[in-house]
Amino acid sequence: MVWRSLQVNRDKLYQLAKSVIDDSNALTKIWTKLDYYTEKGHLPHEGEAKMMDVKDMSISDIVTKLLTLPSYISKSKRKLQTMEEGASKDLLMADVKAKEIELNAIKELRHDKTI
Repeated sequence: MVWRSLQVNRDKLYQLAKSVIDDSNALTKIWTKLDYYTEKGHLPHEGEAKMMDVKDMSISDIVTKLLTLPSYISKSKRKLQTMEEGASKDLLMADVKAKEIELNAIKELRHDKTI
């Protein structure tokens, strides 16, 4: 009985800790954007925002993205060629554009001297 109580408390503590960490990460991103705005006088455009997100990624996430994004982009572009005009095609085009921006941000990370 005591063990179940301890396990439930441990699970609750884990959920609370995860929530605090997630909230902290979200606040850090907000403060980073506020600092950017204070310094530059405008919010970061899409590419700059993606670069800020990439800097927060782990090395394993970056490597995974570098290995998977080119294939995803290529397959999606081939699929776009055969699709009829419409909402589905527009959504896929927007997704490809977002993936290209993310891939470029990761590639630019190698040349960024502020890290």
